[in-house]
Parts: sequence; C-alpha cells; structure tokens
Amino acid sequence: MDDPFGLRQPFLIAPGPPNRHLESWERIDMLNVELIALGWADTRAVIRFHLPRSHQHPNDEVTSHLIVERIIQAVKHSKPWLCAFCGAPARESTGQTFSPYDANPPQAVLFLHFACDLDQEHVTEGLRANHRILEEVRQGSLGPLEIWHKVPPRPPQAMLPLAGSCGYCERDNSVKEATLKRCGGCMLTRYCGKVCHKMDWPKHKVGCKAIHSVTFENWESEFPRS
Repeated sequence: MDDPFGLRQPFLIAPGPPNRHLESWERIDMLNVELIALGWADTRAVIRFHLPRSHQHPNDEVTSHLIVERIIQAVKHSKPWLCAFCGAPARESTGQTFSPYDANPPQAVLFLHFACDLDQEHVTEGLRANHRILEEVRQGSLGPLEIWHKVPPRPPQAMLPLAGSCGYCERDNSVKEATLKRCGGCMLTRYCGKVCHKMDWPKHKVGCKAIHSVTFENWESEFPRS
C-alpha cells in the first residue's frame, strides 16, 4: 500500500528490549509519534500520540495512516495558521517525516508545514530550505526531499477551507468567531458549537482518542503576527 507519511520503516522494527531512554509520554508497546506543526513567525504546535505497532495486527498500518490523517485535520482546525513561508492565511499543509530506524520502541517525528498554496514556488523553495537544515542537523540521514501527498488532495481549481475554521462546517468566516470551542478530549480541534462537534465526532474520534498531549508555542494571541 502507499505510505504517504513515511511511517512504514518504524513498523518494521521487531519487538525486543528498549535500546533508548523513554520519555514520560512514550509507550514501549506502541509507535511513539511527535507531530510538529509549523506556521508563520515561528508559531508551532507539538502533538504527541501513539500508533499501534504492525506486529500486533495486519490492519494496524492502515489504521495508523487513518489516525495520522485525522490528527492532521485536527491540527488544521486548531488555530488560524498562517503560511509558514509568506504569512498569508493558510489553506493547505504538507510535511516530512524523520524516523530513527534503529530506535526501539520505534519513534517518528512528523514536520507539518502550513502553506497558502502548495503549488506556489515560494512554498516549494521554503520546504527545500527546511529540508536542507534538517539534513545538516541529522548529518545527512534524511535522504532526498520527499513531500507528502496533499492532505486532503485538492480538486483542480478548488479552494480548501481556511486553517482555524470550524472542524465540521469549515466556513471561512468561522475563523474569527469568538464562540469557537475546542474539543474537550484532544483540546485541539475547534468547533462552532455542540452540533458541529457531534456531527464531526464519527470521523474526529479516530484521531482524538490517540492524542496524548498538545502544546502550542509562540502564540502571543489567537492570531499570529502577519
């Protein structure tokens, strides 16, 4: 199957004794994932969650990719993100994955970049620049730049919802509504109210229940400096 988030390699780690120190949030029986979302003016969010290890069940890899997709959508609707490369309102996101191949329990770091338009040259150049920095930090262990598929895919000539809009109705004008409330489970996704939250729950619960913690960094207010 496709591996859009670069998570297949960590699943290949065989069960065995730990070969590294575990942080307080990590589990020895799971794939430990840290998603770092990046926006304009160094705004970011760090989401830690757990995924099943594939030796437990044949469908665990499929389930894990679905969980990651749902969490990425939750992050999009958590804050009014601005494009990490120009400061314009963000509508799309893409990212890169770093997975230490020899770590046991397995771990992965997903870098999620918010962007105004992934087809714009300044966004592509920004992603390449970030990759070069990561390559230096990781001493060349990342390999060639591989950008995830757009999540979700954008139909031709279509415009995706604004980041920070209601997680269900996704109205652009909901971004600045003071009535938006966060899901009480994950403390990530924002909704217009109980009705939107309830309508989105069948989809949202897949990622919501996997999240261990959420931390927002460098947000002086709900809206970053543009």
